[in-house]
Amino acid sequence: MNVVRWMLIGSPALLFAALAACTTSTHSRMMSLAETLERNAVAFASDTHYEPAASDLTTGPESVERGFPGAQDFAYQAEEFRKTVQDRAGDRKIMLAYERLWRGYHTLSDQVERSENRQAKVDFKPVSQAFGAVQNGMQAYADPSLLSRGGYQFDPYYN
Repeated sequence: MNVVRWMLIGSPALLFAALAACTTSTHSRMMSLAETLERNAVAFASDTHYEPAASDLTTGPESVERGFPGAQDFAYQAEEFRKTVQDRAGDRKIMLAYERLWRGYHTLSDQVERSENRQAKVDFKPVSQAFGAVQNGMQAYADPSLLSRGGYQFDPYYN
């Protein structure tokens, strides 16, 4: 009789504890990833003024873009994403924050790529790696039904 009672009371409790541990583990991992991304984005944004390449000097220094307009925006989006995760927002809010982050990342990535500035590309690599880790973490964190209802669509080629 005690075994049956334990199974009726203990099994659901253990299941609940296991689910809570998974949720906490997923949240902790995403929080760590979001903090790393924010730190790298802020570092990149604070150092976005690069000297022009020698080939750029032929067109005159006034025509050289000395920074990346998307860097500050992306750093802000990374901060907002971290805050959303930190506040333990629901999957939908986290997915919406991630979609804004995703657009900002690709805008900044395009700006860095078009700049043809080697140092900027090297400095951007930690941001890219941190964003990739967040992107991978989103698959475990977000509600899969959000992905199929027209939200963010994971594309392994583009992402």
